[in-house]
Amino acid sequence: AMREGERRFLSAETLLAVSGGVQRGATELMHEQRRRAEWCWAMLSDHAWNGTDERNKRLNARLRRQWGEEFLALADEVEKLGWSRIAQSSDSPSVVLFNSLSFPRRDLVCVTGVEGAEIAGARAGRELLPVQRSSEGDRSAWCFVAPEVPGFGFRDVALVDVAAPDNPAARLRATESLLESPFYRLVPDAKTGGIASLVHVPSGRELISTDAGRALCQTVYFDGQEHLLGEVRVEPVAVGPVFARLRITGTATRMTVENLVTVYAELDRVDFEVRVTKQPCGDQERLCHMFPLMAKDATVRAASGGAVVRPRPQPVGDLLPGADTKRFAVQEFVNVACDDLSVTLVPHDAFVLRLDLDELAFEALGNDQNYREVLRDQDGQTQFRFRYSLRAVGGGYRGAEAIAFARSAATPLGWQVGRFAMPAGDMPRIEIDPARAVATCLKPPADPKVDGVVLRVWETAGQSEPLRIGVSGFARAVVADLLERDQSPLAIRDGAVEVNLRPHGYSAVRLAR
Repeated sequence: AMREGERRFLSAETLLAVSGGVQRGATELMHEQRRRAEWCWAMLSDHAWNGTDERNKRLNARLRRQWGEEFLALADEVEKLGWSRIAQSSDSPSVVLFNSLSFPRRDLVCVTGVEGAEIAGARAGRELLPVQRSSEGDRSAWCFVAPEVPGFGFRDVALVDVAAPDNPAARLRATESLLESPFYRLVPDAKTGGIASLVHVPSGRELISTDAGRALCQTVYFDGQEHLLGEVRVEPVAVGPVFARLRITGTATRMTVENLVTVYAELDRVDFEVRVTKQPCGDQERLCHMFPLMAKDATVRAASGGAVVRPRPQPVGDLLPGADTKRFAVQEFVNVACDDLSVTLVPHDAFVLRLDLDELAFEALGNDQNYREVLRDQDGQTQFRFRYSLRAVGGGYRGAEAIAFARSAATPLGWQVGRFAMPAGDMPRIEIDPARAVATCLKPPADPKVDGVVLRVWETAGQSEPLRIGVSGFARAVVADLLERDQSPLAIRDGAVEVNLRPHGYSAVRLAR
């Protein structure tokens, strides 16, 4: 809940900052709710949760569940207020899209709540986009790949009864033995439930290590002995103009696993959604997803806590003597790179990278690190979901590009049924070169008596030159520290400011109208 809540809360605060930024004094909006959400966030990340006895373990589990649920509910409340200032009802089916990240991007959007309308396409300006209907149980949605939405910006999209023309170059295939897009070709492994082959179509390169003993995104369970999936079934569940999807299912001791693998006609990525139904086990255990990417001598990097490091002991990596060489906490992504190709893997939910299991792996569930301190019954939980996104690019590792992909994959575009209600001239614009930096947040100030918005940026290119930030629509700019205390004024020239940043460092700016 914490990782999902963090992303949703940051997106909601950005929406509130952008919508409230058009009025002076708007920073008091939802102040108490945001303060409480930050408290829940801090407790989820820093609370000393180890258990000394059964009663203490139960209390810790209850508190963490309570904080996680409250965190998500508060994020939804903040988001709802932000949308109330941006979108209004429309006579025809339409949606407003919002990009809470600082760089322009496209993404998959799946719209619900427009039942009864005749929908065959999506129109954004003069561009007609293909639409694909997706259904699961009693839920259905209209899905399309959005046009490019500017950083911290909006786009109106109308849902129309006119279909987009067919694009033969963007054809998708999904069978029991193949999943293919213009970017990737996957062969499922009907024995293990993983992916036996993953080819990057533009380069023709196989992305799975040729000497790997595991399949990609293979589920491996260990409770004193190893258990692999059995009774594996592979079936195509969707193929259309927008995406194609395979469902891979299997069983192991005390669990069933479903993996939805998706590729896209116009998005360069592969998505995995692993759903696990697992009964409790009183033994030490771990459930891992294996990712044997590239060759054994490829360089591995992991983004954790605002730094990208090579999680191997020096001199091959960056770990100092005494560091844990078995487990590494991943915040943003793992990148595996050779000189001519690199693969970025984004874990949306899991975060424990295992470096001691022959292949790269994420430990999604487990108690083998702190067995004496945790409950043995999963706190009654049996349903789990773990998502991963993967992208390959030609050339070696490029940090700014990997960070941008990781944030884009993990943070979907926001949307609201209706039309954009704010005059374009009323919206200030913030522009950051994604090749140099990304914003880690855009938010109302913590002090409700302070006007404007606070922008925090992370230099991702390793360069020391001043960073130029477009700030059209703002009249004042002040450099702040990371606690939002004003430091020195910034001159706005030609609608932009220049901020001094250390390579890979952070800075904050307060902007006011």
